[in-house]
Amino acid sequence: MALHSLQPLTECPIHMGPFERPKLLPECQHTFCEDCLKRCQETSGGSLLCPTCRYEYGRIDVHDLPNDRTTLALLQAIDSPVDATKSKIKDVRCEKHKARATVTLKLKNMNGQAVEDRSGVGLIIKVVYPGGGIVEYGNEDTCREYTFRLTSSGTYKIYASVNGTYLSNSPRELTIFPPLRQTSSVFGEVKYEHSHDVAAFEEELFVTDKGGHCVVVTNRSGKHLRSFEIKETNMFAFEPFGIAISKTGLLYITDMYNHEVFVCDTRGKVRQRIGKDVLKKPNGVALTKNNEILVVDYDQCCLFMFENDGKLKRTFCTQGKDYGQFNHPWFVAINSKGDWIVSDCDNRRLQIFDNSGTVRFMKPVPVGHLVRGVVVDSADNIFVSVVIDRAWLKRNYKHAVMMYDSNGNFYGEVSDHLRGDLFQPRGMCITKDGSGEDILIVTGDREELHKYKLIK
Repeated sequence: MALHSLQPLTECPIHMGPFERPKLLPECQHTFCEDCLKRCQETSGGSLLCPTCRYEYGRIDVHDLPNDRTTLALLQAIDSPVDATKSKIKDVRCEKHKARATVTLKLKNMNGQAVEDRSGVGLIIKVVYPGGGIVEYGNEDTCREYTFRLTSSGTYKIYASVNGTYLSNSPRELTIFPPLRQTSSVFGEVKYEHSHDVAAFEEELFVTDKGGHCVVVTNRSGKHLRSFEIKETNMFAFEPFGIAISKTGLLYITDMYNHEVFVCDTRGKVRQRIGKDVLKKPNGVALTKNNEILVVDYDQCCLFMFENDGKLKRTFCTQGKDYGQFNHPWFVAINSKGDWIVSDCDNRRLQIFDNSGTVRFMKPVPVGHLVRGVVVDSADNIFVSVVIDRAWLKRNYKHAVMMYDSNGNFYGEVSDHLRGDLFQPRGMCITKDGSGEDILIVTGDREELHKYKLIK
């Protein structure tokens, strides 16, 4: 329906002109100008009667009646020089080497002619981020381009509307992937003896240093803040391996040598010990949305689930090559849907389970790759660190970090394996630096942590 055919719907039946502050009578659903209703009320001795159907509303304050939003929207549409159905998002592009993207629009009127003057258009740009966040930009009369910041890899959805009506090709999508074959850079200033895993909480990073028998705490720039060692009764020397952190700041640390999980605060004060009589060689650890504790046991080739109070709830999988079976698993990560992604090391694959423990799908990695660390970003892309079996070293193929999308489709290698700057990668985490770019932190057998950029 052409906008000009809606003109009669925007005229007040009393003064026969365009509505001004249209008010909706709640019982009979008739609409009139606020001032016209006040004059009708005055002529009837202060009691309001609907001028159309004569419904009695009594002595009410006309100003308090609800605004007719539908009529207001029609008025805006008719007054606007832009026809949303003929307009479109012309382009969405990423500015190379910068963490931002630009949206350009092509606006037209009802006759299909380009609209340059955007004053009074009622234009709204809405960006839906990969992690689900939404940023909305209001109309800027002289703006021809709209710029928004990229905060992670994944797919961004860009909506554009005029007076509540979406442009013809809205939404447009922009998918951002990390650049492939990057050269890693050393992260921070700390030298580790044998780091294995890393996790982030608020403004701090926590690194398990198995060789140093401690957890090292740094700030987001990698500057050393403190270290702590756990010393409890009935335990050998502390040898931390995997680490996960709850939303409240509780650390869950696996100890392979002591065969248990220590639960402590960010200063190392132990609150709980879990799994001493069950675990043999606990590696990775993760927390479900229900605050259950998932622990990967390397020796027993299975996945244990503990209740929050430390009681064993379920045991998943046995040793083997079939779906749902493991051969020396290493780490586990949980995506936004609650799925579990397990690095099945010696089976050379990833296994993805739903939150009931049922296998959703399995993804093998290239021949010769032993899977170790696994982590997911805000868009549920999967990153996995791998080492090459010794039989394959003669092929001059180095250790790597690979990326899969949320459906398990292989994207490529984030690291540049030919440079050989990454050796024996293990656990990883996703964090952000001050510019908003996601950074992948990888721990390895050397003294440093390594990082890779996740957006262009």
